[in-house]
Amino acid sequence: MAALFLGQISQKNADLYLFLGLYHVAALHLCIWDASQDKIFVSYPLVALGAADSPGMTYLNGLVGHLGKHGCQLYCSITGQHKEGGSHYYPALLKPLNYTVSESSHNDIPLTNLPSCSLSLYHENLQYLLESDNESQYKKHCLQTGISKPSIFIGLQQEKILSVPGCGSDIMHLAALNIPDLLINLW
Repeated sequence: MAALFLGQISQKNADLYLFLGLYHVAALHLCIWDASQDKIFVSYPLVALGAADSPGMTYLNGLVGHLGKHGCQLYCSITGQHKEGGSHYYPALLKPLNYTVSESSHNDIPLTNLPSCSLSLYHENLQYLLESDNESQYKKHCLQTGISKPSIFIGLQQEKILSVPGCGSDIMHLAALNIPDLLINLW
């Protein structure tokens, strides 16, 4: 497996940096001699996981980000809630008390009934986004679908990557910041 590191890169150049590494992964194959079977087999590297913090994930998966109406990094169907007149959406499963009904309002979602991710819906919505006729329609489609651009990982062959957008995760904040911070305060 190969590791790609993205430091502080501007949005304009992120795909350029990713492209170089992913091009190498796409072209790489290893011919390995298996002496026990007396034959050569070909091994291909697999991109199993792309990790970044929540803002950095937008570079990897092409989604609108954690403050978007559809901010899930794995592209589940949960829509965010936002204050009336506000521009940021928040991934709240429970509707706040005394919440005024808006277009982003949804009923409470129990933890035992979380919606699953749908790769087919992702590809349908990506096609819908790409068929935008102008910039205002593109922005409207971004809000509706939660996708801002095709992920550069789509260019890899299926056998070289697990899935798009499911190959990315915000493991840095989960393991390094969020869980210890919560647990230390609880203890």
